[in-house]
Amino acid sequence: MKLFKEGRGSPATLSISDLPCGRIMWEKENMSLEVNSGYNVAGTKVWLYKRGKTDKELAPGGQRFCVNKEGTISPQNKSSLNLGYD
Repeated sequence: MKLFKEGRGSPATLSISDLPCGRIMWEKENMSLEVNSGYNVAGTKVWLYKRGKTDKELAPGGQRFCVNKEGTISPQNKSSLNLGYD
């Protein structure tokens, strides 16, 4: 499922696999969407993230998100928190 389309005014194409819950990935850069330090409260920032001690070891993070019945997206472990923007 494509979440955003790359093109003018939008910097990346993000996708989610393993519906209804999976990692949200920017596959072009092998990065995943992560809630800042796993701090699942309203207003927390989210990041495109890679982890690893060296450049060769870099890999996407493992946080999983779910597409809810009403179409919102939330961290798998916090269904009451939805992605959005201010």
